Amino acid sequence: MSLFQFVNFYASPMYIAFLKGRVLVGYPGRNTLSGLSGLEQCAEYGCLLELTFQLVVIFALKQTMNNIKELGTPLVKVGIRKFYSLLKKKKKEDEDEEEEFKAAQPPWQRDRKLEPEDELGLFEEYLELVIQFGFVTIFAAAFPLAPLLALVNNYFEIRLDAIKYLRLTRRIVPTRVQDIGPWYSLLDGIAKFAV
Repeated sequence: MSLFQFVNFYASPMYIAFLKGRVLVGYPGRNTLSGLSGLEQCAEYGCLLELTFQLVVIFALKQTMNNIKELGTPLVKVGIRKFYSLLKKKKKEDEDEEEEFKAAQPPWQRDRKLEPEDELGLFEEYLELVIQFGFVTIFAAAFPLAPLLALVNNYFEIRLDAIKYLRLTRRIVPTRVQDIGPWYSLLDGIAKFAV
């Protein structure tokens, strides 16, 4: 799944940055190759502006939509569960008794009623950060505001994850690990490719 995500996110910017204007453009005097008319040519000023627009869309829209989806999914699940529980309620007196009982419950019993964490756990969180790191390091020359947008996005990401993990979903069961595993080699490879 991570390979699909990498291809999905990086295919278009990589093509614009490294292949567009260099493949299937012909040669001077003959602007076609295999019957294709120079559709893959960059403008006179180059492909950098097109790459910048592509990165702005990725940083501004895709990450914002990902944050909305990441927080919205648990909110919708909680809302649906509360709606169904209200339909099942028969009397107002029962609700009052239940509220008094909830106030007397310890936090771990209240947390048990939260939505369970999805089966992937922190995989999607790591994947999102690794993809963002790749965009910031590989395309820094094309979009110098990428680190600033990444910083702003990460600030909101921390706040949204805090809401999600503390109020909407059950906490992840901790497991002991030595390091971040294959994510380290992936980050190292991206950093070397960016240089």
